Amino acid sequence: MQGCSPSSPAGPRLWRPAAQRNLRNSWSSICMHISSWSTSSSHALSSASALVNALLSRRYVEVMDFGVLKEMVGIKAKANDKLFYQGELCFMGILTSFKCLIESISGMRKAKETMRTYLKGPVTGHLVEFSDERCLDSDAGDGDGIAVFSTLSVDSHEMLAQELINMFVAEIKIKVYLTAWLAEVNIKKGRKDEILEAIREEIQLPLPG
Repeated sequence: MQGCSPSSPAGPRLWRPAAQRNLRNSWSSICMHISSWSTSSSHALSSASALVNALLSRRYVEVMDFGVLKEMVGIKAKANDKLFYQGELCFMGILTSFKCLIESISGMRKAKETMRTYLKGPVTGHLVEFSDERCLDSDAGDGDGIAVFSTLSVDSHEMLAQELINMFVAEIKIKVYLTAWLAEVNIKKGRKDEILEAIREEIQLPLPG
């Protein structure tokens, strides 16, 4: 780090406290987005369960016992249409939850990208300022690889955060696959492909078609 390298006596003393604060903020942000993920995932599960129930009910409309309503003209067709509409509402609820899940992943990525602590401009006199944005080309923002807390360097924290993000990306891929499978019988194929493409672009990873 230019002017404040850990190799100099003042380097670790000045850089490490700023790096610790920055890492705490980044991990706090990641935890916040994980909490949001859990909430959205729970909503998606509720909508998916309701969608499955609607699909199963449509399958057995023909053999349902409508009781005193069985004499109504077109009662089975009306029940089928109502269940179809209910299924579409559930599917849109799932998509809304997916949007929130993707936003959570994006938030985690942004937090991971701000884990490094850079010098805020060249050092002049005794005033040293730090930032999570690179200001000097020669400053890697990692304190030359020294441990930020006890043993882990900035690189180690970034790798841990990336592994965590990869887990959530893998989970949303499975969720999208299962939802697409359900959608095959409850939504137009063109609409399904449009939805999957939007999700592919957002998380920038290949998803099953």
